[in-house]
Amino acid sequence: MCMMCRFSHSLDNPAPPRPTGPCWFCLSSPEVSTHLVLSVGDHCYCALAKGPVVQGHVLLLPIEHFPSTVSLAFDVLDEMQKYIDCLRECHRSQGNAIVIFERYIQLRAGTHAHIQIIPIPEAEAQSAYGAFESAAMQAGFEFQSLASGKSHREAREALWELVQNRNYFYVELPDQTRLVHPLDGGAKMSMQFGREVINEDNNFW
Repeated sequence: MCMMCRFSHSLDNPAPPRPTGPCWFCLSSPEVSTHLVLSVGDHCYCALAKGPVVQGHVLLLPIEHFPSTVSLAFDVLDEMQKYIDCLRECHRSQGNAIVIFERYIQLRAGTHAHIQIIPIPEAEAQSAYGAFESAAMQAGFEFQSLASGKSHREAREALWELVQNRNYFYVELPDQTRLVHPLDGGAKMSMQFGREVINEDNNFW
């Protein structure tokens, strides 16, 4: 563990925890829906979402059983960012932007980290911030912002500083504004919060 940044770096990172039961997202698990897998890298993979909000809705997941993005080794985090950059350019060429979000909730059976990437029309990209802020207000909470202009590694460190070991919801908007809602104690939020904000019949389409 690095005493400067409090993260285990890729060379000395301990093995991710083993799931305590069947995991739908571990690539080696018989439970995984392999027909949805689009691409497999060295450390993570990209898959179509089950019940996608819109066409092009995908998940990015570590191959190993890391519980959240703040727990990822740097080599996994770096490869995940490469996928994000490629997806952003792909959708930009089609006139779309992307919204990225993660909902981390600790479960007794274990949690497998995954982020959701959903395209929205480029023309609606500027309204994403207002849509999430409005939805948060209706749900009874306010987002906290992470400092802008940070690299993906710096953003991950800033996220850790804010959430520590708490549950959280994190969203990165098309302009790369990063919003976080740490969930304290028994605080709850809708399991489908991110999907509901970007629902095809709601704010953007």
